Amino acid sequence: MKFSINIKKKYIEDLFYIGSLLFYVFAFLPYFSEQILRILNPTLSILIFIISLFYLKSNVYYTKLILKNNKILLAFLLLLSISVIWSINIGFSFLRVIALIGSVIFTLTLCIRRSILQINYILISTIFVTAISTYILFIVSPSLVIHYDPIHYGDWKGVFYMKNSLGRAMMLGIVSILFVFIINNKIDIKLLIFVIIYLPLLIFSASSTAVFITALMIYLFSLIFLINNLKGIKRYSLYAFTAVFILVTIVVILNIEYIITSLDRNMTLTGRTTLWISLLEHFHNERPLIGFGYSAYFSTESTLPYRGRWGAPHAHNGFLNLMLDVGYIGLILYMILFIQTVKRAILITKAYRNYIVYILILILIVIRNIPGSDLVHHHSIYWILFLIVVFKTFNSK
Repeated sequence: MKFSINIKKKYIEDLFYIGSLLFYVFAFLPYFSEQILRILNPTLSILIFIISLFYLKSNVYYTKLILKNNKILLAFLLLLSISVIWSINIGFSFLRVIALIGSVIFTLTLCIRRSILQINYILISTIFVTAISTYILFIVSPSLVIHYDPIHYGDWKGVFYMKNSLGRAMMLGIVSILFVFIINNKIDIKLLIFVIIYLPLLIFSASSTAVFITALMIYLFSLIFLINNLKGIKRYSLYAFTAVFILVTIVVILNIEYIITSLDRNMTLTGRTTLWISLLEHFHNERPLIGFGYSAYFSTESTLPYRGRWGAPHAHNGFLNLMLDVGYIGLILYMILFIQTVKRAILITKAYRNYIVYILILILIVIRNIPGSDLVHHHSIYWILFLIVVFKTFNSK
């Protein structure tokens, strides 16, 4: 009877994690009005924070141990917190910092109470909810999950704001499945059913970045899987895959303009490079050391003249976004944290080679944040993924 109760408690806790991750991937939020979201978003953030603390209270020892071994992360979070003092939008930054700390507590709870394998299963389940909901809503009313605006007409957006969000979600689901294969060192046929569910939505989203990252991760997975399992031809398989990768890279570089044009882009990356130059000039002229305060730059109309012709809502680059938040000081501190995490991930991979997934997660985060702004964001699955690697590798030596 006690065992049965514990199983039920575990399922309830897993539902909490899935529900929270749905929030962090921005699922279902487009179906609420702006007025409701102004109340709903902070309410959910606070609720996630409180429930996380409830689960964390029984793991005080491990919490102290992890935090003790992550002093650079604590220093970075402290900088983000005190940036409220010099923020150009103090109230806005304060609320965002609270939400950021909540995301840290949530991830800490998840990492302490679930293994990396279990976390990937939770991610797979989270994306499954969004995928099935998208299919059901398509049957009920296609307009709920498909863009009908002139720019993205016909592209699927699913239960998200934009098509790219749907593409990234399906990419994350497929990548999480690949991570499970790597950790278990075998391909689970049952999980391939989820790939069959996710893949059409990835394609229907027409998100070229998500498709590219998925293809890259499949390539890396194939390389790792071959090396781990085909012992007799380890060296030759490595050489062959490396040669193919180099060849493809050369072809892409030589034909970069044609490829970008084919993807309905231009050599300015749809105006991103122009935006980056404008933001950097303003940043260097005004606050190069400490930035404009966490999450404040794009929250005020005073910066509109520097945010491109369309008034960009973020920098379209995670590292630039961080610089605007907390300047070069914050960027340097984050890079120290990132390099420390990479070293820890390499050390743990040497001891347990199947945990190379930590390195792959870090690669995923960097690639995503070249065109995106999810590097350090209170409401981002990529910030959650980074914290997972930080917390899960804290005791590697």
